[in-house]
Amino acid sequence: MMRLGLSSYVYRYGLTLADPSTGETLSPEGLLHKAADLELDMVQFCDNVPLISLTDDEARALHARGDELGVEVELGIGELNLAEARAYLRLGQLLGSKTLRAVAGGASFQVLTDRTRALLPDLHEAGMTLTYENYNEGLTTAQLARMLREIDDPAARSCLDTCNAIGQQEWPVVSIENLLPSARQVHFKDYAIEKVTVGYHVVGRPLGQGWLDSADLMSRIRRQGGDPDLMIEFWMPPGESIEDTLAKEQRWVAGSAAALRALARNAVGKE
Repeated sequence: MMRLGLSSYVYRYGLTLADPSTGETLSPEGLLHKAADLELDMVQFCDNVPLISLTDDEARALHARGDELGVEVELGIGELNLAEARAYLRLGQLLGSKTLRAVAGGASFQVLTDRTRALLPDLHEAGMTLTYENYNEGLTTAQLARMLREIDDPAARSCLDTCNAIGQQEWPVVSIENLLPSARQVHFKDYAIEKVTVGYHVVGRPLGQGWLDSADLMSRIRRQGGDPDLMIEFWMPPGESIEDTLAKEQRWVAGSAAALRALARNAVGKE
């Protein structure tokens, strides 16, 4: 069943800037509450929220809180390191996680392939799937897709980010074409290109307010099947103050979540 969720990177400011009204930053449990308020099914805790620091009891408590709220916990790390990945797979079992997202960063094609193959027995034992997110360095989406085809194991899939490969001079339509067939997760990230005094800037937008053809992407997902997890993520520039930044971030999150829910409803209605 397709799940809707958020990546912890949508709260890159809320997780690091103390709210002047409370003096506190957003906690992992707070992220679960945010997702529940937004009628979402899951939170992907990426490497900006290193849950590996949790004790076993704290992990079980976070899992229980998620169950109460109806929000599932998924995990993410940076570039694949076998020791770290194995520690996260153990943590994932305490949290009830189904996936571990990693970044296909600076490692070579062969090194990343070898590391992934070495982790497969651990993934099968944990009952979890490793998902590789395309990034703006390292393997191209075509190389990542080729690697996953060669590994040919359902425990190794992709986490398609619609915009990250722009840094590799690749447009989202190409990233989608290359990685959607292997996608276990999709980051719906919107963007626009603005003319500035000299040249152009690639900028983030709330979902549905930029150039990403999100309706076409959702249609492709439904035609293909497989029910990947669909998540909001974005590039948001800060406001003029901490208060402005945090308020803007919440507006972007709420608007993007509403857009993702509408896309999912419309896709189901057309079946």
